[in-house]
Amino acid sequence: MNLIILSGNLTRDVELIETKSEWSILKWTIANNDEYRDGQTITSFIDCECLTNKPQQYLTRMVKGAKVQVVGSVKQDTWEKDGQKRSKIKVTVQNRPFPQIEFIAKRDDPVAVEVIDGPVDDNVPF
Repeated sequence: MNLIILSGNLTRDVELIETKSEWSILKWTIANNDEYRDGQTITSFIDCECLTNKPQQYLTRMVKGAKVQVVGSVKQDTWEKDGQKRSKIKVTVQNRPFPQIEFIAKRDDPVAVEVIDGPVDDNVPF
């Protein structure tokens, strides 16, 4: 099984690659911080990509600094440059039934609370 759940902040706006079909590819990089007891923080930069047929719903929200959580699988890209073999790890975000991208609110964002005036029905079935 190859499954990863990853959260972090986008390092840049999402990149849209249109294909000849109705599907598009979204590419972005997540900065993920690991904090240790001694106060040290190590940041990892992970490339992600996703295949979607509805890219517009993500383009407006996937901007630099946005906090996201993704579910996908890890893949290793390999290539050769200047006679040297190179490789990097990337996450291919699952897209069934829709891309597994969750936008996480920042801590300072206000939470909307609906106030209901009047009596509250106490006959709740659970």
